[in-house]
Order: sequence, then structure tokens, then C-alpha cells
Amino acid sequence: MPSTQTLYRASMLPSNDIGNVSAETQWPDGRGKLLILPLASNNSLANKSFRIRTYGRCATTTNTTFAINFYFGLSPVLANNTLIFLSGAQVVNALSSNFLIWVDLTWDSTSQVINGTGQGQIANNIVGPSTLQNTVTADPNRDSNTFLQSGATYGFTLTGQFGGSSAGNHAFMDDFSLELI
Repeated sequence: MPSTQTLYRASMLPSNDIGNVSAETQWPDGRGKLLILPLASNNSLANKSFRIRTYGRCATTTNTTFAINFYFGLSPVLANNTLIFLSGAQVVNALSSNFLIWVDLTWDSTSQVINGTGQGQIANNIVGPSTLQNTVTADPNRDSNTFLQSGATYGFTLTGQFGGSSAGNHAFMDDFSLELI
């Protein structure tokens, strides 16, 4: 359940199963399209700190690892997005478990840079804390400054990847949301 401070939540959750993927794969939403968390550029997040939060479930029937990466961008072509946080490969040997990862970000209108840190857990393995892999330059007032219709013009996507192939590999995203902190 989203908190009272939740501003945006990805639609079509819970997601579809990411499946038995041993290559980095963008997460599908509940209808099989790209799972996207919108980020407004209508001045509402200028000079604010916020958290991108995701949690879900994973299961394997063999000894393997699982990794989740956060990207800034809305493109279905992964290379067109910017990697901002990675969990690293976490051990999920023949188990059914869950994960929770959050990335705390600050976006200011002077530098127009998004900076932050991330942390969490995958199958009770500690992820982070660590800084972002890449900072992002984006105008938090883009819509307001150009008199475009305000709304979600930026966004985030996620990828998942198992360390090995097995028909028993499954992962679902139950929440992908943006909260004020």
C-alpha cells in the first residue's frame, strides 16, 4: 500500500513474471509492456528529495544469483537509458524470497542534476548502500519553462537478471513508486 507521501506509482502492478532471463532484461508491467515510473518535470520536484522504492518476489530452483538495476529513461531500448543504481548479483540459491530496494534522490533546479544513494535487500542479502552509478542532468522545470502541458516527461525503468538459466527462475515486481522524503 502506498504511503500518504507517495506521488507516483507505476501502473499495471503487480508486474508480469520477468521469467527465466540470464541477460539484463527490462521489467514488464502487468500487461507485458515496459514497466515505467513517471517523474514529472512540472516544477513539483524541483529542490526536493524523494525516494524511488521497489519491492517484489523472486524464486529459483537452482543455485544462482539475481540482480536488479534502476535506469533513468523511458526508452524500451535499454542503451538509450542511463544506469543510476545496481544491486549487484545477490545469491538466491534454490529459494523463494523477496526483495526491497530504494534509491534516495535529490533534484535541484540550479544544477539540474539528480544525485543520490541506494540500498536494500534481495533474499535477505544486503544491497548497498552506495552512490549512484551515474548522475543525471534533467530540468525539473522543463514543462513550466517551455509552457508545455505539465505531466510525466521523465521516468525510471528497472531491469532484472538471473545468474544462470533455469525453468524455475521467476521474479515479480509488486511495487515501483516515488515518495517524498
